Amino acid sequence: MAQINDSDYRKAQQSRDPEVIQDFFDSLDLGKAKPAVTKITYLPWDLPSVTDSNGYDSESYTLMQCRHPPFPNSLKDANLPKMRRYGFLSSEILVFPRALRHRSDFFASILFDHEIYHARQFFERPKAKMNLSQLIWTVGDGEFGDEISSATEIPAYVFQLSNKKNRKLREYEVQNLQASIRREVDLFSKVEKITGIDLRQPLKDLTLDIPFEEVNDWLGYS
Repeated sequence: MAQINDSDYRKAQQSRDPEVIQDFFDSLDLGKAKPAVTKITYLPWDLPSVTDSNGYDSESYTLMQCRHPPFPNSLKDANLPKMRRYGFLSSEILVFPRALRHRSDFFASILFDHEIYHARQFFERPKAKMNLSQLIWTVGDGEFGDEISSATEIPAYVFQLSNKKNRKLREYEVQNLQASIRREVDLFSKVEKITGIDLRQPLKDLTLDIPFEEVNDWLGYS
């Protein structure tokens, strides 16, 4: 599991020089996830707090973002190895100053276990991501974008939570993750109820490194 050196992190936290902070991110060892990430980019300005269409405040959006590349014109199975090799399926992680206010353990949880998880979803399961993106615009013409996107968020949060002991997360951090999962499950259940579409297959396709049962338990499916 990728780790952050606490001393190096504190130096980045205390620095006001964006180049010093960027050097810290450039030095991180991403391990097996490295091919899925083009770069971790530090942007020295904070985003305003975001409230989605359902009235939820999304702090995580103002901490870091995973920016995927445009979908290729073709996602034929035969072309995927070459696309991965040349970076066409690799994402950029954007980090904002507010993220550096967290402890190193929780910062690592957000970066490695959540945002880079999103990068890996795109890198490893691009067809599932493209199908989900198309679904957003074919169901309600984008009206349910936040709800349908929960199919990517729920596995990322559950994976983050599964690493709570290894990351030495504190109780309030665990509770915040659990609240985030419940929020995404509410969105997921809402869109299924309103539209009648079944999102379980894309949810399963985008679940990496953890048994799907751990995700399923949060949804209450039998």
